Amino acid sequence: MNQLGLLDIEPEPELDVALVPVVVGGEPESAMALLSSLPPDFPIQALLTFLPDVRLKQRVEAAATAALAVSVVVEGGLVLADEALVPVRDGLKEIASKFKDPVDLANQLHKRLTGLRADFTAVGEGAVKTVGQRIYAETQRLQRIADDAKRVAQEVADKAVRDAAAKAAVDAEKRSAPAAVVEALKERAATAVAPPVPTPAPVPVLANSAPTAKWRAKFVGTLPGSEPNPATKDLTGDQMASLMLLLRAIVDGRAPLALVDVNWSAANKKAGAEGTTMCVPGLEAFDEGGTRAKGRR
Repeated sequence: MNQLGLLDIEPEPELDVALVPVVVGGEPESAMALLSSLPPDFPIQALLTFLPDVRLKQRVEAAATAALAVSVVVEGGLVLADEALVPVRDGLKEIASKFKDPVDLANQLHKRLTGLRADFTAVGEGAVKTVGQRIYAETQRLQRIADDAKRVAQEVADKAVRDAAAKAAVDAEKRSAPAAVVEALKERAATAVAPPVPTPAPVPVLANSAPTAKWRAKFVGTLPGSEPNPATKDLTGDQMASLMLLLRAIVDGRAPLALVDVNWSAANKKAGAEGTTMCVPGLEAFDEGGTRAKGRR
């Protein structure tokens, strides 16, 4: 077994390109494209040939089963439990050691490829977002113009219908028409509306894009062009004031509790530092207990 925790595998004198798809997927023909994107000194052979030794897992599981079977309440049980944890910890440490280099390499490969992907797509994604926002803004502008024009046209048409009804009512009175007829015409002159005015489509139909509203939330007081959803530590004074309003609304039942999450990492760090002296309304520190390994001679 070599330093990476591999089973006995003879190293290849040159990189076996056919192994690349096993790790990253795809066809063997795409292997060279992947390799060309990596730094020349990237040790991908070590990653591609990594094969975890299942015996490490089996030893830890056996040791864990034995440790769990020890009763701490019997005579000498604490000592026996303490001793039973030694092979468990040793096994865990060995597994961590064997996986360290391959995991680090895989992480480097992941960062490299996702970084390259972001670099390859940055300009295109930026264009899609910017042009998409321009298209949406223009369609909204054209729609507002069309809506205003339609409203004015409808008002003109409604007025024409009412004016005609008013004239008809006057004519009916002059002809001494029945009072009910005259009253009906006067009522129509006050309330009549014309049929909906037909208007052409205000926005051309796009073959490849569908303008779509995309609503998001931001704190009142967020400056234009700034991050709409910043971390709490990055809030401006105005945004912090808005956060306080939000928290007050949650307390009063006017906003859902789901809008905020407790930062348990920060809370646990404070509990670890202060213990029973921690004083935070609504929170209390508790001792979860456990053990840590001591250095052995």
